[in-house]
Amino acid sequence: MTKKAFIFDLDGVIVDTAKYHFLAWQKLAQELGIEFTPEHNEELKGVSRVRSL
Repeated sequence: MTKKAFIFDLDGVIVDTAKYHFLAWQKLAQELGIEFTPEHNEELKGVSRVRSL
């Protein structure tokens, strides 16, 4: 019998994705010539992605 399963980590409990979100935002900002620091990132916590832009 083959067991199959899916694990969904929708809120970062298993894997902390916040670091990778920051790096992605930082890369986008850099490509646009905008400085994006960890302090800027902290201000975006709880803000929607659309509003973040």
